[in-house]
Amino acid sequence: MNKLTTNSSHHNRLPGLIVVMLAMCMGAHGALVINEVCYDNSTVPDDTGDTSSDWIELYNTGPSAVNILSYGLGDANPYDENKGVRLPNYTIPPGGFLVVFASSDLPEYTVWTNAPDIIAIPANSAWRYNTPASAPPSTWKDSTFDDTAWASGIAPLGYNDATLNMDCATILSYGSNPASRYPAAYFRKTFKIVNPSVVTGLVIRARVNDGMVLYLNGAEQKRVHMPEGAISHATLATVSVPPTFWTNILLSASGLVAGDNVLAVEVHQAAVDSVDLIMDMTVTALVDEQVPIVHGQFGLKKTGENVHLFDAGLTRIHKFDSPSSEPGENKTYGLAVDGVTGVCKIYDRPTPGLPNATYAQKYSVALYSETPTFSVAPGFYAANQSVVLSTPTAGHKIYYTLDGSDPWDSTTYVFSGAAISITAEAPATSGLAWLRTNPIEIDSRVPGTAWLPPIGSIPKAVVLRAIAVDSMTGTTCSPETRGTYFIGPSFTTRTLPTVSLITDSNNLFGFTSGIYVPGKYYADSPTGYGSNKWGKPNANYHQDNDDEAWERPVQVELFETAQNTAAFACTVGMAMHGGGTRALPQKTLYLISRLGTYGTSHIDYQLFPDESGTSYKRFLLRNSGNDWYGPMSGGIATMLKDAVFHRIVKKLDTSVMAYRPVTAYINGEYWGIHNLRESFDKHYLATRYGLDPDNMDILMHEEDAKDKVRITRVDGDKNSDEEYEELIDWIDVNPLSENINYERVQTAAVFTNALDIVITGIDVTNHADYIIAETFFANTDWPINNCDFWRAHTNQTDTCGAFGDTRWRWMLYDLDVAGEKGADFNMFTYLSSKKMTGRREPGFLINQLWSNLSFRNYFVMRYANLLNTTFRPERMTAIIADATDTIAPEIEQHFRRWGRTFTQAQWRAAVTNVLIDFTATRHAVSWQHLDSHFGLGGTGTLTVNNHDATGTGGRFIVNGIDITTGTEGVTTRASWSGTFFRNLPVTVEAVPDDGYAFDGWVGTAVVNPAPSLFVGDAPIILTARFRPLDAPAYQPTGYEQWQLANYMEQQILGTGEAAADAPSGYAGMSNLA
Repeated sequence: MNKLTTNSSHHNRLPGLIVVMLAMCMGAHGALVINEVCYDNSTVPDDTGDTSSDWIELYNTGPSAVNILSYGLGDANPYDENKGVRLPNYTIPPGGFLVVFASSDLPEYTVWTNAPDIIAIPANSAWRYNTPASAPPSTWKDSTFDDTAWASGIAPLGYNDATLNMDCATILSYGSNPASRYPAAYFRKTFKIVNPSVVTGLVIRARVNDGMVLYLNGAEQKRVHMPEGAISHATLATVSVPPTFWTNILLSASGLVAGDNVLAVEVHQAAVDSVDLIMDMTVTALVDEQVPIVHGQFGLKKTGENVHLFDAGLTRIHKFDSPSSEPGENKTYGLAVDGVTGVCKIYDRPTPGLPNATYAQKYSVALYSETPTFSVAPGFYAANQSVVLSTPTAGHKIYYTLDGSDPWDSTTYVFSGAAISITAEAPATSGLAWLRTNPIEIDSRVPGTAWLPPIGSIPKAVVLRAIAVDSMTGTTCSPETRGTYFIGPSFTTRTLPTVSLITDSNNLFGFTSGIYVPGKYYADSPTGYGSNKWGKPNANYHQDNDDEAWERPVQVELFETAQNTAAFACTVGMAMHGGGTRALPQKTLYLISRLGTYGTSHIDYQLFPDESGTSYKRFLLRNSGNDWYGPMSGGIATMLKDAVFHRIVKKLDTSVMAYRPVTAYINGEYWGIHNLRESFDKHYLATRYGLDPDNMDILMHEEDAKDKVRITRVDGDKNSDEEYEELIDWIDVNPLSENINYERVQTAAVFTNALDIVITGIDVTNHADYIIAETFFANTDWPINNCDFWRAHTNQTDTCGAFGDTRWRWMLYDLDVAGEKGADFNMFTYLSSKKMTGRREPGFLINQLWSNLSFRNYFVMRYANLLNTTFRPERMTAIIADATDTIAPEIEQHFRRWGRTFTQAQWRAAVTNVLIDFTATRHAVSWQHLDSHFGLGGTGTLTVNNHDATGTGGRFIVNGIDITTGTEGVTTRASWSGTFFRNLPVTVEAVPDDGYAFDGWVGTAVVNPAPSLFVGDAPIILTARFRPLDAPAYQPTGYEQWQLANYMEQQILGTGEAAADAPSGYAGMSNLA
């Protein structure tokens, strides 16, 4: 079978397609011929599901049935029982097929099985239709009626005002007056039945509103919601039917004929002002027949060999000649026209049991060395360009398009070596950007998410696509060359990198296969949009892409702002990414390199200049997730939220996703701002940590029907989820409040289970940072959701260091709705609630760790240190402001592209509210939340100063924080202040530079460089002296000496009790010599 892909029928013409070869086959001497042979099969299964056997397809070309009892089939002539198989007592009808399997590794046998039912009219078939103002000729339903003048379109056909026709693949006219629409529409479909005698009935599955009459070969078969008596064009249906209503009907097979049959349908409205009329239908022929599955105990060479067919007397009736070269794995060699011997060719998509031309293509990709080149590289140019299209060999025709459409469909060509003109495109006022990308119902479920058409015009680039075609035969072509040209002064100044995506438009926007639209899955849904607020799963974009069925090929080009030509251009796979946010008008695209499929193993380019990675397997063009519709800012998207939050915590001990804003174009049309992001998968771990991507386990939390956590395996060993569950079970029995269990759970070998599998522990420092980041940003879409964690499956520390030690670690992602409960929301109360702490609750592990005193102290100190550094409001504001300024010049054009009228000033106000003010408030309330949850006695402040205002001589380490400008949030080492909890000691260390010595704390005789203090009501201010090694030491005053003799360090440095003006009765001694 030439397997039809879900996108455009020839998208796999990208490198790797077969060469179509022509050869002569020996003329057949009877009606039965060998029609197609697969010499190297691994996809077509036999009766056991095995796909290792080669196979041979027989076809009955004659007008009469052929009984094949005792016919012989093999690879030897004359017939040899050891190299062939005798066929069973079975009759192949005219136009019928039989597939015979062949393998020298399996015994010869025949099994009989029920023949499968026949999909006579598949879903989304093309129908002829007519929507006249009056009735068509009375013969319109007959099989002999000539319907070539009727229009053709794929089902579902009709209109639906309520959905803005989103559930119709072909939109029908209803006249000029919506209040008085045409009452009826007419449809015809021809389908083939080879052997009607084995068909017991026809199952019609239909979505038709409101009424219909069905005809088979001109005879009426069924009325649905239609009155008795004569039916005219004006007859109305008796019932108004919802457009999502599907019905099943069983028709008699008595009216079928061998060969072509015609199903005719007239659909009638229940009222002339009805706002919807839809016709969608499939037909399945029920088959009652026993058919043989024949296995011969002989094999075929992968390179090809002759195959012979013999009649019952073992006279050869057809010799099928070997191909001149090896066809290739899962490719077949067959007759160019079914049953017509003489010309054979290689088929890229096998068609066992179907006509060889089922998935025939216009060209065969064979001219691999003749791929066209462009004399001017795609890129940004101020003026029009003359581009010469060339191939290495002269004389080829080069077919091309300039609008992003497929050159296979083009009739415009030049001969190799000729020039074409690439001229500036006027801004677009129609095109792909005006196609709806989500249903109308979504805005009532998730306000602010409605698709809106672009406001005014949008920028438009020229997309050049070209193939070389053999001028002699016109049947073979080269792989395609593509590129984007941004022509004109408007493109000469750009502030963001540009990503251009080029793909067949059906890959994104096709009704049946487009991954960017609601499409078929929305139209077919019996519940319409459905109960889920995002419309899951009732849309094309909600379909899973795990098996690559919803992955599409795309060329991606990246243009840096500092250069006019592409930094890289390659073909990759493209799929939808995300959860509910796939339903947003602008979507996140997942870009995937696959060497075997697209010819690209990795994108060897530094996608993120501030990261060290230079080779990426996968990455995202992200829409900013839930932030896109501004749920916390009056509908104004920041287009920054998750990205800047990741930037804020990028140095924490948890995995984060790099970020870079870009503008995107799809087939030359402006698609707005996207966030170029890393994607969390096994290849991320390889890029970030040098781990083996095929030796990783990745798990995630998923919510079950009872709001409990289910651990799901994302990637890796099939038992990894069960092993993690065993770890949780162990913790449930061995609580982490006990230090022995806490220490044990941090190891790479917590225990060995009954299957002698070592159960690995967790990296608690990673988990602490992960919890801190999630709680600081108040992410309540976690941990029951958006909780992924990973480990090296086997130890890789020798090559990757600590990250390869097999302990579980966590990834931070999807912070788009962080803060939805308010900036002052207490995450510790949330995580400690009854819905979080049980064995199957999402906060179980977190609360178990908090129950351990050692971890709790570490966690609180770590949190406080981050609040004093990473989460300082001024630092976070600077990061947010930098990202804001980067995309500000583009933001209004982005909003207009998506039909929004927000100004840059309004957007900046939203950024201030949602990001700057939010993070500042989180900084303030986090101290309070930590204090109340862990009982830390309140907070106080501590300041350290260098007596030298320039910071010369030394620096400080406070509670492990290195007070240098290399530490996040520290702007000078000369003076620094922090907040600390009163119940926990604060260690302060004065560290002299080389050539200097610590010379005591100013105002005291204390010379301990590393005191441990408790903060209190009064601020602690410590000033350190550092002196050159050759300078004399400071000599304390008499009072300072007396102070040291009578007070403890805490009193001298921390509480002010020993200050000269303290009410201690000793103040007068401050002037002692």
